[in-house]
Amino acid sequence: TFVELGGLDALGETLAASTHEHFGEGVGDDALLSPRGSDSYASEILVELLSITKRFADAEALLAHGGGVARALHESLALLLRSHEALVLQCALVALAQLLRTHAHREPLAALGLAEPLLRILAEYEVGFKALVAECVGWLVRE
Repeated sequence: TFVELGGLDALGETLAASTHEHFGEGVGDDALLSPRGSDSYASEILVELLSITKRFADAEALLAHGGGVARALHESLALLLRSHEALVLQCALVALAQLLRTHAHREPLAALGLAEPLLRILAEYEVGFKALVAECVGWLVRE
């Protein structure tokens, strides 16, 4: 199966690499504030990776697999909340909401400082995005 063949490790590594590529080669704060531009192929790959991520959000395999993979997924999602590409941002919010439904993911995600990017999304995006942000915030405050 996907998990037995090391798929979760590959997913975490590939999502992290694609996230950093989305924002450019630099990993510093300045690089993360502005996406590299629209590279539709890279964005499509990122969207697919996020779709796979949301499918494994509550899987026991991800929770049991260890902190490294979950940490990579959490950090990638936190960074992707700064994206200005609507489809990437929407998929990141959906994956984030799915992860937040599982108690084990809430505390590590909350520790990543999600408030600022979520507030930016509330201020700058339309109702569909605001509904996703509201769902995420609802899960975050359940602790």
